[in-house]
Amino acid sequence: MRRPSGGGEKTPGAGLLALATLVAAATFSLALPTGPAIDCDRLPALGVLAALAAVLLALCFRGLATAGKRSLLGASLLLAAASLFAGTAFLVRYRAVCGQLQEQLRQQQPHH
Repeated sequence: MRRPSGGGEKTPGAGLLALATLVAAATFSLALPTGPAIDCDRLPALGVLAALAAVLLALCFRGLATAGKRSLLGASLLLAAASLFAGTAFLVRYRAVCGQLQEQLRQQQPHH
């Protein structure tokens, strides 16, 4: 089905920019260290945010090809790319360490 091509069509720029800003804020708040210890509980949330940032990147590239608001989409693209990079860097850096810690905890628990 085709949408009517009236004057009410909106570009996705502002919505994508708002969503990219929220994802970036959440990613950087989770990826920044809060102390000397590693918080392994952040890994799943960062994985979800990295996946969401990748989806945002795809939407931005799609929007850049068709929309006129390239500055908003460009800003969204940069925020989504930074979120993806920061989240992935944190995951790659600490995944092995957190996996080893979880394995040590499993070995210390008594088996039933």
